[in-house]
Amino acid sequence: MVNPWLLLHMCLHVCFEHPSLCILLALCTQKLDGAYCDPSNLVQNGDFQVQSFLFGSYPTMDVISSGIRTLMPFWVAAAGGFQVLDATVFVPPPGLNASFLIHMNYRSGPGELVSMPIYTLREGAIYTVSFFIADNPDGGPVAKAVRLGLQDIYGRNVAPPGLSPFMVSNSSTTRNSILWQLVSCNVRGTGVPTILSLSSLTPGSFGALVANLQVNLQSMIENGSFENVDPQIQINNLTYFAELTGPSSLIRHWVVETGVIKIATAARYQASTDNTATLLDLNAENSPATISNIFSARSNTDYTLLFDTAANPERNFQLVIGQLVVTVQGLPSTNYLLSETVNLDSTSFSIDSIGWVTMAMEFKTFKDDFQVKVTFRSKIAGSFGPLLDNVQVFENTKSLKSTNETKLDGIPNTPPTITTPTYISTPTTTSIAFKIACPLSTYLVTLLLLTFTCYKVS
Repeated sequence: MVNPWLLLHMCLHVCFEHPSLCILLALCTQKLDGAYCDPSNLVQNGDFQVQSFLFGSYPTMDVISSGIRTLMPFWVAAAGGFQVLDATVFVPPPGLNASFLIHMNYRSGPGELVSMPIYTLREGAIYTVSFFIADNPDGGPVAKAVRLGLQDIYGRNVAPPGLSPFMVSNSSTTRNSILWQLVSCNVRGTGVPTILSLSSLTPGSFGALVANLQVNLQSMIENGSFENVDPQIQINNLTYFAELTGPSSLIRHWVVETGVIKIATAARYQASTDNTATLLDLNAENSPATISNIFSARSNTDYTLLFDTAANPERNFQLVIGQLVVTVQGLPSTNYLLSETVNLDSTSFSIDSIGWVTMAMEFKTFKDDFQVKVTFRSKIAGSFGPLLDNVQVFENTKSLKSTNETKLDGIPNTPPTITTPTYISTPTTTSIAFKIACPLSTYLVTLLLLTFTCYKVS
């Protein structure tokens, strides 16, 4: 059980030692009253790569964080402690560019790792919570277990009811050959700031290893950030942009139907809310473009379309003012489910301050539709037009009964019995704490809420 006074002490310590983190925390703990696209990972420092210490040389487990010490930004050891491992000695999961891993036990036994509130899970959306887990090659019991917990700041459970601890057992593993397993479960967003915890259930000094904890929106759109492109496209040049002339399908899962688009990078432009490397300009070579994506959907179902957009401000000495047309069609009916026009203006913006805005648009499929086509079309003349990034579509769900399953290595296990959680009504006065009129005051109110409600986190 989390000691509320311990957590308050930790939060105040972070407030004074890391004031920039206070402002960021205030921004991400607000209640979602407006439209904000989700970042690629809603867990801040979920890969444990941001540290407040200088990692030593040898031994490879020379940093222990316990109690109220805030050596790991956005995390605290609420009970026991954990160890930070050097990934150059303990081999990380395949494909994960990590410098540090977490050992869930330390010299005096198991620990509990609790996050600061993660980016708010939007109400009705389904998210996948995942992390890598492995046996400790240095010893310990044959079987090791970690419990995943998610609760909102009012103490209500967000994790699937009956979610079992994640188990791992592999006595043949070594530091150079660690057999990592990817485990995950689905959760439904409540629109309220949420706290995540990992608790070791293994006694002794040797427990499970964990890495790369993520919470991701289950988007119907594949490659919504345009990161996956054909290898023949060179997108890392900061001076010259890659351009695609329609018709083209070299951006995976997307079709450039007409015109010419530029594939730009966040190395040159300010990144959008997903904070990834690639974005699109729907104008190039004096030719406005149209780009589309087709995805599978359920009939007679409510969906929300999210995307980041802005007018490209790079046009020399001329403003970019115009419109981006967004349409959504059901297939095979071809009926229009949505048709909207977004007004864009580059006035007072620059490549370092793009002026990104997130658009949220709702639509509902017809009874005979099993696919949906989303189309973006530039109505701006010239070679600089609407910027587009982080396109997401999520289904608005009422429960997890038909969507939740616990997974191990991507293979569904027998899911636990799922019942619809009963949530108490949210007091109307509490939403005031999450308005961002003053980020610091919002943060302090959040601290008080955390103090008197997080004791239910287990």
